[in-house]
Amino acid sequence: MLTALLLVGLAAAGPIEVPTAPVPVDTSPVDPVTLRLAAVEGRVTAWRVQVNLRVDREAEVRGQSRAIVTTEAVDPDGSAHLLVDTRPVTAEALALGWGRTVPAAQAAPPVPMIRVHQDPLGRTLDVAVVGEGLHASPAARIQHQVLGVARQLSPGWPEEPVSPGSTWTVDEEVVLPLDHEDVTGTLRLETTTDFTLEGWAELEGERLVVLVAEAEILGVGDFDDGGSRMGMVGRSAGRLLVDPATGEPVWGASRARVTLTVGTYSTQPTVMSATMGFVQEPSS
Repeated sequence: MLTALLLVGLAAAGPIEVPTAPVPVDTSPVDPVTLRLAAVEGRVTAWRVQVNLRVDREAEVRGQSRAIVTTEAVDPDGSAHLLVDTRPVTAEALALGWGRTVPAAQAAPPVPMIRVHQDPLGRTLDVAVVGEGLHASPAARIQHQVLGVARQLSPGWPEEPVSPGSTWTVDEEVVLPLDHEDVTGTLRLETTTDFTLEGWAELEGERLVVLVAEAEILGVGDFDDGGSRMGMVGRSAGRLLVDPATGEPVWGASRARVTLTVGTYSTQPTVMSATMGFVQEPSS
């Protein structure tokens, strides 16, 4: 029943406009190319991340952070073991109804590090949270948005070569630990992402692949107290500029809309809308 209700909410949400690219996109036909995640052990890449999150009509959170991804190991088949460390830089929360600002520690609590095991196609094989689990409290909702950005830092690729106009779909399911008011549990996230290779673009002298990514998200959380549940359903739409040599985005922007319900029985759902952007920092 919960899943059915979430899917109805998703259908009612409607499409989300894809953000525009920062530079012109060349959609001219070219020979198909094979794209992969080229993992190198010891490689450290950082992105500057900007997240604006609006919760219903009650609050707005604006935050900046750095997402640092370290390739800890590479398997013989090319699969990568990544450590994602998201460090908040600034955060500000405005309570719209009250006209007051919430301290940064409440606006964006620390985001736990995560370890991600990915195959050369960028598909997630396993995810593990380092330390405490994800918080499900209202004050920590921005965590899920930041982790959503972290997932976008490695798009999924198809097996076959692609060219402008090519489309493919990536289905993923991950299970993450939850921690809410001294109650632990798990969150099961299912995502279906439709990718389109839009074309190529030049940014700061580099020729990059331009991808459009539109995703549907369904999450169900079960707490160990035996009764509480959390439901999450949403859509996102983004555009990525990806380095074909590494398979990593150097620029990205997305919009998302998520409905979240946390409670023992039927509770009033919370509707969140977010805009997110990130840019890869120059290598040191």
